Amino acid sequence: MATIISKYYKINEKKVEIRNAIISDAYQMVELVRKLASETKFMMREPDEVNTEIEDQEKRIETLLKSDKGLLLVSVVDDQIVGFLVISTRDLRRVKHSGNLVIGVEKKYWGTGIAKYLMEEMLNWSKSIGLRRLELDVVEENTRGIELYKKYGFKVEGKKIEDHYVGNGQYLNTIMMGNIIN
Repeated sequence: MATIISKYYKINEKKVEIRNAIISDAYQMVELVRKLASETKFMMREPDEVNTEIEDQEKRIETLLKSDKGLLLVSVVDDQIVGFLVISTRDLRRVKHSGNLVIGVEKKYWGTGIAKYLMEEMLNWSKSIGLRRLELDVVEENTRGIELYKKYGFKVEGKKIEDHYVGNGQYLNTIMMGNIIN
């Protein structure tokens, strides 16, 4: 089962819990993803493209909880989920050693260390279960994110040109990054 031991940190005089998502988090997860989609152009979906079906989110959480090589972490402040990190893998023998990473943190918590705590827990977990490679896509304009990923060993592996449409005829490039875990 893909679990970590809950950890507590302090930021700006508030307690932050980093823990596995649980099924009862489904509603807050949907709301957070919708909020992130409206706060920044760095996420993949527009707000109206977010799946708002609580049952679907519950199933996704349940699947990740049962998975040996999938992970969904949340960061909680004042009983509200303000960030998440998900690792998904595939069951194909040639690529099962590799995990795809997605992370999102509510904008008012950028720069507080929440993303750092999520990354540290995820890397410890990834090593403990024997993942060899992590990969992610990040919008080129997300310089804070790129610097965070580099700090944790990710390297630029390529660039997708104008693949991220943000409206008004504007396209952004996406940077592909990877990390070989030793």
